[in-house]
Amino acid sequence: MQGVWGTLVEMEPQDHLGYSNDYRPDVTGRGLGKARTRLIGDVKFKDPLSSNVEDIERRGAFVGLGNTEPGTKADIFGLVQRGVKGTVAAGGSGNFLPSTGTGYVAYKKPDYEHALSRSDADVLMFLFETFGGWSEPVVRLFRRMKDKVRNKLTKRQYEHEVSWSTSTWLALQAQRLSVALHQGS
Repeated sequence: MQGVWGTLVEMEPQDHLGYSNDYRPDVTGRGLGKARTRLIGDVKFKDPLSSNVEDIERRGAFVGLGNTEPGTKADIFGLVQRGVKGTVAAGGSGNFLPSTGTGYVAYKKPDYEHALSRSDADVLMFLFETFGGWSEPVVRLFRRMKDKVRNKLTKRQYEHEVSWSTSTWLALQAQRLSVALHQGS
């Protein structure tokens, strides 16, 4: 991000209390969010599997980021209470069923409650999975950066960083990020 937008981007800013007093963001960008608001990005790197086989949900086998995105999204953006606690027989809504969207959902305070309450902030979840999955906000961010540089490599990148498989800016950056993520896992 800093290679594209320079000093507009800050990594783990120390002076975040004015726009996010309850949680320090991993990355921010002045004027880079929706409608030129401050982009606030929370980077998460998660494993969709578990050491306990019973903890692995079936959803992850059928939906991209299915084992990591729902919980991470709930942590960052919180959950609004829906339904009534208790069994259906007792007049409640029953347990939440992701397949139907019905049932009781308890309130969960968002990590970025202060930033989400502000009209000048755009909070995004940058989720990566150990097997190479990228969340939709990451894909959109990379497309924006690609458009900003017109998908062209700099002379230095072309002479020192590219390989036969990376002839465009997007291909090079995607490969670099993928390698960094896999080395980090």
